[in-house]
Amino acid sequence: MRPEQIELYKRAEQLLVDEIAAVSPLYYDVTNHLTKPWLVREYSVLPYFQRWTIDTQAKAAAQQ
Repeated sequence: MRPEQIELYKRAEQLLVDEIAAVSPLYYDVTNHLTKPWLVREYSVLPYFQRWTIDTQAKAAAQQ
């Protein structure tokens, strides 16, 4: 790459970062859970509160 091209890229980056675009980092917390079909999970709006119950009829039907 020629020095003129490098300077143009530097200037373009400076324009985007400093003058044109706003940078707002976003973070979405995602958690994946793999569970058995007979496990019933209820979540609350309270942090870290979960209620897990077992659907015994569904478990018995799945194990047959």
